[in-house]
Amino acid sequence: MMPNKRNPDPAEMVRGRAARAIGALTSMLTILKGLPLTYQRDLQEDKPLLFDTVEILESSLGVMAGLVETLSVDAARMRAATDQGYTTATAVADALVGRGVAFRSAHHVVGALVAAAEARGVGLDEVSDMEITAALAGSDDAVVAFLASSTSDPALGALIRSAASVEGALAASDVIGGTAPARVRAAVTAARERLAP
Repeated sequence: MMPNKRNPDPAEMVRGRAARAIGALTSMLTILKGLPLTYQRDLQEDKPLLFDTVEILESSLGVMAGLVETLSVDAARMRAATDQGYTTATAVADALVGRGVAFRSAHHVVGALVAAAEARGVGLDEVSDMEITAALAGSDDAVVAFLASSTSDPALGALIRSAASVEGALAASDVIGGTAPARVRAAVTAARERLAP
């Protein structure tokens, strides 16, 4: 509304149109669910849904092509933004789950780590071994209590700090469609091959 505000209007409009397409899909599935055997007259109602959705798709592809064509990425600013807000907290919880901790307990431990990091004004990847031990010791989970003992896993602090780094959080998702750099490169390569004439 104000001239100084910069919204990603094209992306927001396409996101809104996606809701219409999902609504059309839901309507279509409901029509088909009601069919007892074969063709019924209620299938007449599928044409407007289909035609509207095709129109949404075609116009959205045009909008997104223009957006991508004119897009400029400020990588340094994006990287700086990733260090704000403890965005890697889930990766830390997942790393604890990988050590046998139930997610609900890992959630509480990470909450304590975030509180400690906030109190000192540091990132989650800068919590000390002492803060990690204190967060683990605050749990009533037996696995977490075992990890809190100094002899259980001397590399746990390094593991948590690594998982809390943006690079570590991205690399941890090494699955098809994941954020690991090798997976992203493979997806980009596959997309380029599909688009090549």
